Amino acid sequence: MNPIKSSGTKATMLINNKRVLVIGLSLSALLCLSTGAAEDNGLANSIVQHKLSLASALQAAEVSVTTCRKLNLNVSAAVVDSSGLIQVLLRDTNASPISATLSQRKAFTAANFLKDTTQLADLSDTATGRSEGVLMSAGGVLIEVDGIVYGAIGVSGAATGAKDDECARAGFMAISESLAKPESKDAEAADNAKPKT
Repeated sequence: MNPIKSSGTKATMLINNKRVLVIGLSLSALLCLSTGAAEDNGLANSIVQHKLSLASALQAAEVSVTTCRKLNLNVSAAVVDSSGLIQVLLRDTNASPISATLSQRKAFTAANFLKDTTQLADLSDTATGRSEGVLMSAGGVLIEVDGIVYGAIGVSGAATGAKDDECARAGFMAISESLAKPESKDAEAADNAKPKT
């Protein structure tokens, strides 16, 4: 082996190793800076997501369907988690098949826009409103209690959007009290116990 070539190869390897070391140190510094910046901005390393139990999701959907049934309306009701993923989907016996899909889209829309779909009507004829899977018509209700979003419920199949919304809201109300924070319930009980003047 030629000693000059060998020496040159070692020098190249040494230079490459130094480059790797410098790149490694640079990446480490960058990661430390980005972690520090995240902490400075109040960003946590993880977040807590609140989800409905299956029992609560099922109760909300059932109350929605039975509320509409009492009005002689056959609907479907969908409950999704805070990401818009389906938890429960119920279609009443005589509800149209398309109502199942539409109820799910309303719930998905409310969960992802963090608003009831009645508040989104102005966006329905925009590019956002025409996005796949989004439905900005009445009947999607955000399940939010004490500032915590658990998901949303969507109802479709009633005679009007207002009736869809009424039945979805009944489903939400059926579970909202059980989702309230204990301190909120205690404060409400204390207020109710005060003598009325």
